[in-house]
Amino acid sequence: MSLGEALQQLATDHIQWAVIVTILALGVLDFVLGVLRAWADKAAPPVKLEYLDVWVRTQLAGRIVPIILVLIFAALAPPVTIGDFSLQPLAVAGNIAAAAYALSTSKSIIDSLNPSTPDKTPTE
Repeated sequence: MSLGEALQQLATDHIQWAVIVTILALGVLDFVLGVLRAWADKAAPPVKLEYLDVWVRTQLAGRIVPIILVLIFAALAPPVTIGDFSLQPLAVAGNIAAAAYALSTSKSIIDSLNPSTPDKTPTE
């Protein structure tokens, strides 16, 4: 199977497609709410371009893109079959990673919405 066929198969798999869209949406929402909270908090330093760089390296390149790549490679890899049981180990790993990312990012989103939570400055 070629990469184009794998992407086509991934696009027709509604569950995996929903996982990809969800982690992308959560990542962008976390960034937007973090920026809005920084602007609303007058005591915090102004929003700097370095914060975008930190978000791209830690969230986008460090978490979101690897999860998407694992899910794409899961569409390329053949399933492991033992008797009547069939399993896609890469798909399982990608979905577990996506669930862990969704939980941690949801915590960050909730903290951004809660004014009593101390504001965090992005770090590397």
